[in-house]
Amino acid sequence: MACFRQAVLGLRWFRQGADITTLGRDHGVSRATAYRYVDQVIEVLAAQAPDLHEALLRAKEEGLA
Repeated sequence: MACFRQAVLGLRWFRQGADITTLGRDHGVSRATAYRYVDQVIEVLAAQAPDLHEALLRAKEEGLA
């Protein structure tokens, strides 16, 4: 499956709260593969997120409590 379709599957999981079985069926993959794709999407997003220290520094710079 192309990265785009994996991303769509992951976004549907986050945004729509669709269950894994439905996602797999809709995207033509097994339930196990749907779980794997969701895990991969989470890994990619987590790698882009700031760590706690960076988030606190940014909040301080922006004058947030």
